[in-house]
Amino acid sequence: MAGGAAFVVKENEKGGGESEVQRAGVENKPKGAWSSDQVVEYLVAKMNEGMFYVVCPDGDVTEEMDRKRMAWGAGDLVHGRQALSRWREEYKGEFEEFMKRDL
Repeated sequence: MAGGAAFVVKENEKGGGESEVQRAGVENKPKGAWSSDQVVEYLVAKMNEGMFYVVCPDGDVTEEMDRKRMAWGAGDLVHGRQALSRWREEYKGEFEEFMKRDL
């Protein structure tokens, strides 16, 4: 990791006063999540392209998937669907078809 990685101090669960130091985002990073360095590199590149709104992908979700999910979420308001409708069984098929189409 390039410079300045954050550290997290975790208290000993046994209450013995000892603590454990871990580098944040390295040992405890969820699978698919980007490191802070990857996020910063991506953000700077997009800002250099003149982007104002930047939604960072990760190892599990692409930019296209994020854009489509955001468009679907805005559609909840526009079309009067229940909030977070993509998680509801009655919209499952419609959402899956929406994700297959181009925006």
